[in-house]
Amino acid sequence: MASLLVLAACQKKMVTPAPSDTGNDTTSQSEDSSNIALNPADLQDATITSKTPAPSKTTAPKTTSKSTATPTPSPTSKPSPAPTPAGTPPPNPSLAAKAVVKTVTITSKGFSPSSLKIKAGDSVTFLNKDTKPHWPASDPHPLHTICPGFDALKGLKLNEKYTFTFKTAKTCSYHDHLNTSWRGTITVQ
Repeated sequence: MASLLVLAACQKKMVTPAPSDTGNDTTSQSEDSSNIALNPADLQDATITSKTPAPSKTTAPKTTSKSTATPTPSPTSKPSPAPTPAGTPPPNPSLAAKAVVKTVTITSKGFSPSSLKIKAGDSVTFLNKDTKPHWPASDPHPLHTICPGFDALKGLKLNEKYTFTFKTAKTCSYHDHLNTSWRGTITVQ
């Protein structure tokens, strides 16, 4: 009852104090908590809550639990890695799959190689070794939408490069935007 008294006083709502020694219950309504006289003995086991929405005048006040402070952790050193089960060797980072960059050379005869298999996360660099400009891009022409982002956006000049990283497993057919009969395929596994 004392907790409801404090809660109601803090929220400026109806207050019902604990019964007095005379056995008379009193009820007071106040819109200003400064007009409420509180007996310190009634507050001994009170629970004070914060950020609790005020109950409406037509509903009963909600009960609350005692609030507890969350302790602030003290700085500690980095935790050591979890041990591996017996008989299981720890992972070797040097054996982890590494992204690979493969090269497709563009010559006066087309793309070489014209067909390539790679893994998701690998990159392909297109290197123009022809004196004419070439523009590698995803099919279909002219939208370049089969493998979004795979589009050099311009013709590559002699010795100019364009690199694209293939992140999704799929087959990406491509062409030279400036000479659409030149075609190739990159299979991403």
